[in-house]
Amino acid sequence: MRTWRHLATTGCMLAALAQGAARAADTPAPVVRYSNDALTVRLTHASVTEVLDEIGRQTGAEIRGQVADVREISADFEAVPLPEAIHRLLGTQNFALVYGEKGNLKALELLGEAASGPVTPSRPAPVPSTAPAQSPEAIVLAWLARPVPLPAGSRLVHIFATPMANLRQVLEIGLRNEDPSVRADAVRTALQSAETQPEVRMALAQTIGDMDEANLSNMLRGTAGEHAEEIAGLVAAQTKIAPLRLKANAVLEAIGGDH
Repeated sequence: MRTWRHLATTGCMLAALAQGAARAADTPAPVVRYSNDALTVRLTHASVTEVLDEIGRQTGAEIRGQVADVREISADFEAVPLPEAIHRLLGTQNFALVYGEKGNLKALELLGEAASGPVTPSRPAPVPSTAPAQSPEAIVLAWLARPVPLPAGSRLVHIFATPMANLRQVLEIGLRNEDPSVRADAVRTALQSAETQPEVRMALAQTIGDMDEANLSNMLRGTAGEHAEEIAGLVAAQTKIAPLRLKANAVLEAIGGDH
């Protein structure tokens, strides 16, 4: 049982850190802006259907078909080519961009679920030559909003009734489940997702590195209660992200000093 609890508390720490990053990246109003066949968005818990409707309004394109997974989305990116931007917003759902003879976007066709990336558009969109880099907080937000594969045959697949699910939902639902195997699978999914994506690793390292020990300790206590010290110790021993390991050790000292 101790192994299960350690894995669960590791997931709690990831959730607490991600929530802190989300608060730091919070914006006062949603932004959806189309220009030069690229999309800029700043969204927190926005309706995916309303976002697509706004894209249709700005581009003059007809939105055809139905959204397979009607949900709220959070995303923050700037001047991303339209095919990649739509893929980030829709996740696993396939789509096609239909262009007219003059190069204008005529329609966005929503297709069925897909196991891989989106359908190649009939004309590739130009890539802006000077697209600004995303902030670490925006990368963490996008990571949380991204669909991730669930362990095959796991109870997580049964709970979500799909082989993929939004990472934020996996953490929020999986870590609260009474079954230790569900909590463990939720944590493994989050850890594997973070460790295998260099940009997420770097964003987490910088985001966590910018947090002071007091705030991080408070977040851990609010998320895990009496397990906060245990989480910090586990992360310090197991994480592959050096700045996170250093911060976890500092949090351990801070929490230990309060006893």
